[in-house]
Amino acid sequence: MRINLIQGAFHPVPALTGGAVEKIWDALANEWARQGHRVHHVCRAFPGLPAREELHDGRLVRVRVRGYESVSNMRRRLTLDLLYSVRARRAVGEADATLTNTFWLPLLGLPRRAGRPCLSAHRMPHGQYRTYRRKSWWAHAVSSAVRDAIVREAPWFADRSFVVGNPLDEAWFGESKPWMERDPLSGIYVGRLHPEKRVDRAIRALLEAEAEGLSPSRLDVVGSHAVAHGGGGEEYLESLRRLAGGRPWVRFHGFVRDPERLRSLYRESRFAFYLVDPTGAEAFGLSVLEAMACGCVPVVSTHPCFSDFVEDGRSGIVLADGQRVAMEWWEGSAPLAREARATAERYRVDHIATELADRLATS
Repeated sequence: MRINLIQGAFHPVPALTGGAVEKIWDALANEWARQGHRVHHVCRAFPGLPAREELHDGRLVRVRVRGYESVSNMRRRLTLDLLYSVRARRAVGEADATLTNTFWLPLLGLPRRAGRPCLSAHRMPHGQYRTYRRKSWWAHAVSSAVRDAIVREAPWFADRSFVVGNPLDEAWFGESKPWMERDPLSGIYVGRLHPEKRVDRAIRALLEAEAEGLSPSRLDVVGSHAVAHGGGGEEYLESLRRLAGGRPWVRFHGFVRDPERLRSLYRESRFAFYLVDPTGAEAFGLSVLEAMACGCVPVVSTHPCFSDFVEDGRSGIVLADGQRVAMEWWEGSAPLAREARATAERYRVDHIATELADRLATS
């Protein structure tokens, strides 16, 4: 199959300046080329990267066009994205299907040589899908929650949309200590320290177990509280410290940059807590899947973004607001950990690449 990928205006590929979608599509493009597909990848030009390069014996071609540094002003950002999209549109190759995550291309349209056009949604929609009325366009959503939100916003996508999740890097599937050999009542939270993430519920869960006579061994809280990084600031961090009450088993690590250290923290923990606000704008629980791949039992809220891979009492524990972890789960969740790991296996890069290529071929 011949596939065009058209990346956004603000991050290069490889993801030298960050960018979650850039990292994901870099992995997918390379995997598709290994599988024998031909990939034409249009992305932002960047100092030190060639304007054109061929990889995997020419099956993956990267074409880089002028892009921009990211800006916070939304009007300016959309203007720059429009200028980039016009250039990217000219650079598309002959393909059977084109996948893009840009704002403007569904409005500008694509030339016939681009094949079937598909917009990839990695975030919740914010009104833009009401303007996407070209009947040839499909929508790829990374979760059922995102697809449902798109269809509520633009009902004409009901029969022109599909769900394929984000892939997990192979490094997450390394050897892990069996669940029963890990410290009892050990847990981890990884993500921004912000009120909407409800980190306090992770602390309260173990405090409640302690009040029932159990002895928590560790709760690792990993993530930045800095407002500049999307955190809740010093005041929120201090509120979490006060809630912990100086207990030595609550450990605040800040942002952990080293992925191997992060994986080692996951692999020492029995439970991973993601009790986010059920009404929040979460699109896909990648951190939850990472924890599951490392053999943790996910303890999640009723937010719909988790429903594709966390089944209560089978591959994890789902808690409604005000609900506690049942006492039997603290020691009896080894079967859930095994099922969680098996579920995460479905999100390996090769599996997701195959599934997404199949959907692009048949949409």
